Amino acid sequence: MKRLSPTTAIAVVALFFSMGGVGLAAGHYLITSKSQIKPSVLKDLRGARGPQGSQGLQGLQGTAGAAGAAGAAGAAGAAGAAGTAHAWAVVASDGTLIAGKNVTAVGHSSNSGLYCLTFAAGSGANPAAAVVSMNDDSDIGSYAYITKSASDCSSGQAEVDTALLTVGTTNTSGSNLAAVLDDGGFTVVFP
Repeated sequence: MKRLSPTTAIAVVALFFSMGGVGLAAGHYLITSKSQIKPSVLKDLRGARGPQGSQGLQGLQGTAGAAGAAGAAGAAGAAGAAGTAHAWAVVASDGTLIAGKNVTAVGHSSNSGLYCLTFAAGSGANPAAAVVSMNDDSDIGSYAYITKSASDCSSGQAEVDTALLTVGTTNTSGSNLAAVLDDGGFTVVFP
């Protein structure tokens, strides 16, 4: 092994002492809290506010909030225009006239499925052009129709028949459904 030159030995010893001195100073003067710094020095360390940074990326969508309370009821709407029907009626299955225009009475015999409607004088209602449909209180398979001849009602009245489709013998080839007159509520419009 080769011997160290005196210059190298002196450099190694100087390096050792210089590093040891820094380590000693670092251990002795290491600042671990603001209380170790004089307040006037801390005040001088505070600089002016820097310029605002650039806009960051948009964050994720947040969760939906709870539903708000129901709002107050709105104002009543304006009255609608008068309808163009000459007459109309909503009739219960027992023959009671629930509502209507220019229909003044309903004649009915219980369990007959036959209803005779009387019109106000000058109503202009045309039974031949009437449209009728069953109300919700009727059975499934029920239907209503206007009888154009109104043979079971008095002159000037409109006849509405309600029926229930049942399984039975009919005159219609290939069909085993029969219409049996049965009471049912209906709505009728006479244009």
